[in-house]
Amino acid sequence: MASQTHTLAFTLQKVIGELSEKRIEKLQENGYHLAQRINPEAVVFITSDNNQQLILSQNSITCTINLDIVDEIINEPSSIISVFRKVLDILLLDPSGAINFQAERSHDNPVNTFDKSWEFLNSKGDFFEEGAISVGFRIPIILSEKDIRGDIRIEPFLADSSKYFVSCALQTEKVYDLDHLAQKLNDMVRLFRIYEDKAATLYK
Repeated sequence: MASQTHTLAFTLQKVIGELSEKRIEKLQENGYHLAQRINPEAVVFITSDNNQQLILSQNSITCTINLDIVDEIINEPSSIISVFRKVLDILLLDPSGAINFQAERSHDNPVNTFDKSWEFLNSKGDFFEEGAISVGFRIPIILSEKDIRGDIRIEPFLADSSKYFVSCALQTEKVYDLDHLAQKLNDMVRLFRIYEDKAATLYK
């Protein structure tokens, strides 16, 4: 079945500090094109190959992905760590932080996902009030041993009943060096893909 990625973003939670003109110039000298100054505390850069957009704030770096290379990143999510490593090197910051992973993808489906969603429950009549058109899952995730938590959602795609929607927001709470964060990202994306597979069986 065809799928479409709506969001694929990775955020390194880390104290970056002031985004001074000197620091912005250093990033520009190293291949990052200044796209937008959101405000004095946030700046957007585009990589020279246009494959990543970087949003730098005083407390984080968020990397969003060009949709043309989504599959490549999904198959090797730890490769995004090299993006963070380069920025931290340019800004002379230590290579560590906490990581967030966000993804939103919709998938084509041969049956009406609004109708199919009611099969998740034994009955819809005794519980739902007027206006309820479907149900979905919100799955809280707590993997204490891996320090991964957040949630995954599986639901009909409201814009199109021939699709369903899988999204996630996962994060670590502790700070790790970038090598350890690479493994955390691999674990997060693997978990997301497991639930994508489960969603496909729910709606068939």
